[in-house]
Amino acid sequence: MVVKVAKLEIKEGEDGKIGGQIRGFFPLMGDVGCLFSEEGMADHYVLCWFDDAEDDFRKFWRRLSDVSF
Repeated sequence: MVVKVAKLEIKEGEDGKIGGQIRGFFPLMGDVGCLFSEEGMADHYVLCWFDDAEDDFRKFWRRLSDVSF
């Protein structure tokens, strides 16, 4: 699925775990409804996003593996 988000927050906690929030999103492609199902909440995903703060176009993409909601 592909979503457009208003804000993506990713933080590392004191315990070393990474957490975050996706705020103000809407689907661009695919069905996000599965995320809110029992199966979707138990599954793991790859989260990718485009970070245009970099000067080098080859470094724009960011990726987190094993994401759960």
